[in-house]
Amino acid sequence: LHAPRGERPGVLRRGDVAGLALSHDDVAWVGVERESDGFVLAQFDERAGRTARIRWSKPHVWLRLDCEFASGAARFGYSASGSRYAAIGEPYHFGGGQPDLRCICCSLFAYRTPLDGGGGHAEFDSFLVTWLSAGSGLRLPNGRDRASARRHDGAGSMKGRGR
Repeated sequence: LHAPRGERPGVLRRGDVAGLALSHDDVAWVGVERESDGFVLAQFDERAGRTARIRWSKPHVWLRLDCEFASGAARFGYSASGSRYAAIGEPYHFGGGQPDLRCICCSLFAYRTPLDGGGGHAEFDSFLVTWLSAGSGLRLPNGRDRASARRHDGAGSMKGRGR
């Protein structure tokens, strides 16, 4: 998406959506929707068929996705400061029991609805993956602890910051 002529980059226009997504057999995401009267933070869960929405008036937002692969659940969050996060929506549950970690995709996205006309632009300043420390006691579905699996499985907490 590109900013319209005369507008600065990083401006979402009416109908634009940008955020952080997680997909397995279906998709769940947290992001910003631009409506005619302002911005809305949204958390969408395709499997459950629901979307949680919160009005948003801050200039920036940090988005967060915490995955607990052993239990098959992910939780979405947001922050105005990047230090204290609040939950949005209900936890997303991977389908079919414990997920195959090789089939999980985390991504940043931006799209326009409807697809006609010119859209705005989303800037993502960073994308950070952090790991739990060794000895946390949390186990992956294959029985290894997270510290020994970090080079192989991609388990962790995924965080994105967009504006």
